Amino acid sequence: MTIMHGDPPDEGAVYLDDDHAYVLAYMPDGIELAGITEWHCTAAGDWCAGFVPFKPHNPEYGWDVISLDPLHIEPSLLCRACGSHGFIRGTWIAA
Repeated sequence: MTIMHGDPPDEGAVYLDDDHAYVLAYMPDGIELAGITEWHCTAAGDWCAGFVPFKPHNPEYGWDVISLDPLHIEPSLLCRACGSHGFIRGTWIAA
């Protein structure tokens, strides 16, 4: 799910560069990692945010976690709202 969002990322966000950040998202138990909320700034200066589920919680559509620190997930991320497309491989790498 992607939403256009006027506000910058939530407190506690990890910035990958000036225009991309993420916040870890946990299962209801507060312990098990479910995915991330990925934030990025559009060309117009607005923020978009979308949830990126991790496997195994969503085996059909989830992203593979290669490492958590630094965060590296595969495959790429494509925002359906603004078209931002790239990879998180310790930093943001535009596609």
